[in-house]
Amino acid sequence: MLFHFNDIWSLGVSYRSKVNLEFDGHAQYSMSPLLRPLFKTTDISPRITLPPLVSAQIAAQFGGKWTFATGILWTGWSVFDELKPKFRNDFLIPPSMKSSPQDWKDVMTFHVGAQYQLNQTWIFRGGYIFDQTPVPERTLGPLVPDADGHLFSLGMGYTHHNITIDMASMVLFFKDRHTRRNIDGLNGKYASKTVTFLMSLTYSF
Repeated sequence: MLFHFNDIWSLGVSYRSKVNLEFDGHAQYSMSPLLRPLFKTTDISPRITLPPLVSAQIAAQFGGKWTFATGILWTGWSVFDELKPKFRNDFLIPPSMKSSPQDWKDVMTFHVGAQYQLNQTWIFRGGYIFDQTPVPERTLGPLVPDADGHLFSLGMGYTHHNITIDMASMVLFFKDRHTRRNIDGLNGKYASKTVTFLMSLTYSF
């Protein structure tokens, strides 16, 4: 929903429900020839639940050139409490392979941005996002080595007749994380940084 209070202020709110995904695949095992007849290839059907999202943003336009916006996003990652491969034949599968606890938590994301309309041809943008990690220390590992992140972005747009070209660059700095009590014994330090470049072409007719 988008509300325009006047020519300056506007408010947007949105909601997306959780989404259940189910996959079909096969599990193969590598082991000694003596045990291989007991662990034949079997079907698996893992299920993953994507979280519900609730967001709210407010924006203001000043002088016909400047637009400022800020908002928050709540993500219900607590729905991702475990990862279950769901083997069709799991009689000899150890319990540790049947279910992998995740225990993710709900998080908030905060963002702010600005846009400057130089003229009918050029537009410039910039923004900042603080993103909380849903991954607790006990399940932090190489599968998802997530951490609180600070994202900075700069971009610009060019419009000529029916063609619009938008370009942007984003740098995401993750906070260094340490884990000494990972449930699978995958303890260590995780550090990462992401640099992304984006470009889009729009043709209007």
